Amino acid sequence: MLISSAFAAAEAAAPAASGSLLANLAPLLFIFIIFYFLVIRPQSKKIRTHQEMLGGLKKGDHVVTGGGFL
Repeated sequence: MLISSAFAAAEAAAPAASGSLLANLAPLLFIFIIFYFLVIRPQSKKIRTHQEMLGGLKKGDHVVTGGGFL
């Protein structure tokens, strides 16, 4: 066989570590929280302020584009 009997005996003697569900999901949850505060929240705030600025424009307002056009 491909597996030795000593290795098979060691595997049978050591039970698999299951751990709790919360302990297994904690790192993933932590990464999502960091991602939310570093990427999603600032981007949504920037979009909201941009929409407010666009909503405040009136006909005849002077606007300078990113390319420099007036």
